[in-house]
Amino acid sequence: MKNFWIIVAALVLLVSACRTPGVQADAGDTDLTIESKLELIDPRATGSGNTRTLDFALRNTSSKRLEFTYTVDWFDAQGRPVPLSSTAWHVLGIDRQDSAPVRIDPMPKEAVSWRLRFRSIHSR
Repeated sequence: MKNFWIIVAALVLLVSACRTPGVQADAGDTDLTIESKLELIDPRATGSGNTRTLDFALRNTSSKRLEFTYTVDWFDAQGRPVPLSSTAWHVLGIDRQDSAPVRIDPMPKEAVSWRLRFRSIHSR
């Protein structure tokens, strides 16, 4: 159980250190226009082992509805991508000034950190 709290603390530190909490990206792998209009709210990991989940909300801070896809990249304790972790893109639409809950289930067992990436649906 102690390791679980260490992982949770590491996730909290990682999230607070990012430009947009939980989001570590460069222009080559995410849509910065979408990212700049989203606020990450209350990220938390729950469960243990193969039953861990990541929950958070994304808030649209813009004056227009956002429609986009997102994916989560997972990293191990050494900062390396977790092998064989899902890279599926999920569609999400959020009305202006509204938020949407997100649950990633399950988190990879080896993951201790993560980042979100975004793509506009309209730029494809």
